[in-house]
Amino acid sequence: MHTKPRDVLASLSELMDALGVGVTVWFFHRVRPGQLRPWPLRRFEAFSRGDQPMAPGPDGFVEYAQVVVELENRRAVDIGRVGFFKHRVTAEGKFDRDHLFDVMATATEVISGPMIGVAAEPGIIEAGHRFAPRRLENLSHWKPSDAERRALRELVNARARRVIWPEGRR
Repeated sequence: MHTKPRDVLASLSELMDALGVGVTVWFFHRVRPGQLRPWPLRRFEAFSRGDQPMAPGPDGFVEYAQVVVELENRRAVDIGRVGFFKHRVTAEGKFDRDHLFDVMATATEVISGPMIGVAAEPGIIEAGHRFAPRRLENLSHWKPSDAERRALRELVNARARRVIWPEGRR
């Protein structure tokens, strides 16, 4: 008997639910420099679909922190990963799909390196792929201050109702 990949994933999901382990993702909107607030998943998803506008910062971006939280018995027990992302919005405050395309194209360049079979003009050395990681960082990430990291740690621990992100841990 051959098991379909979808069946395996469903079984794995059921097993994780039965064991009470898994992960979830929490979002925190950077309202302005120095101020973060919880961003409910439904509202984040509505923004990402383009259904809900968000007011951008002065640079035209909506900035947020994404925290992957490990669960046991449906309780937050540890931090898996923390990312600080930004996304450009349109004049109406909607998710900018063109910016997403630029981010994805740059991420592809980071992963795959220089394009094979595409020759640079004579006298030009093709080096765009060497700058792609920095370009991706500039297109899609923001750098939090130490105070913003501390504020995020406090918000995460408050939401978990216990310390899952101790002081001193990045």
